[in-house]
Amino acid sequence: MKIYTERELAKQLKVSVPKLRLDRYRKKGVPYYRIGGSIRYDLDQVLKHLEESQLKNKKKGQTTRPPRKKLK
Repeated sequence: MKIYTERELAKQLKVSVPKLRLDRYRKKGVPYYRIGGSIRYDLDQVLKHLEESQLKNKKKGQTTRPPRKKLK
């Protein structure tokens, strides 16, 4: 089990620390632990979550983005 801080995970995933914080606030995103006042991520659980939430293009088997919401 490899445990990462939010800064380490953000660097590993190439996202910002505020992005990880916003996902936690919105109750979505990668699983995490709160230990005292610190946030920690188990890399195995993060990778599993990312694999499970990956979208597939049914024709080619490639990943694809979800459709964007239309602005009104």
